Amino acid sequence: MELNIKKIREIMKSQGEMSTTELACKMKVSEAWVYGILAGTQGKTFKTVAKLAKALNVNEKDLVVGE
Repeated sequence: MELNIKKIREIMKSQGEMSTTELACKMKVSEAWVYGILAGTQGKTFKTVAKLAKALNVNEKDLVVGE
């Protein structure tokens, strides 16, 4: 599974320029973890996709490449 990093960044921007700190707080993870997700080195699990989707208030399918 591959996260659509570009789409995640677009969603963050569309939600009032959401910062990585804000996203980390919403996901209840460290900011370093969010940086890893946005770098494509972390978060390749269904659990992370679910947390991201909930924090961004979008469908999980919107965050995965090819879905």
